[in-house]
Amino acid sequence: MKRLWRDYNLSVVLGLLFVGSWIGQLITQWFNWANEQQDHNQPLQVGAFLWQFWESTLENWQSEFLQLFSFVVLSAFFIHKGSAESKDSDEQMQKSLDRRPSPGPARHPVAAGHQPTAGLLGEG
Repeated sequence: MKRLWRDYNLSVVLGLLFVGSWIGQLITQWFNWANEQQDHNQPLQVGAFLWQFWESTLENWQSEFLQLFSFVVLSAFFIHKGSAESKDSDEQMQKSLDRRPSPGPARHPVAAGHQPTAGLLGEG
């Protein structure tokens, strides 16, 4: 159990927050739905409520995924200076590349004039 917590604590906490908030939405929506049903003299049917709850859950998820998708796509094409999510301009990219040390010429033993030994070729 300690290893599970040590290796996956972020996933566990996010999973618990997700389940907790979803249960909170369920309880809140149930009381609102039950009050509406009583105001209109309608019977409380769990099946009808669960359908409405599932529908509102999917609407929430759809809007969240649409927002995330829009952010990812737009940040791939547009720049917001200083933002970590925004792509670098060509000038900034070139500066980053210029700061990296050059790897230098490739040094291959045969190119340097050395002959491979017999042991490397599988002989003797």
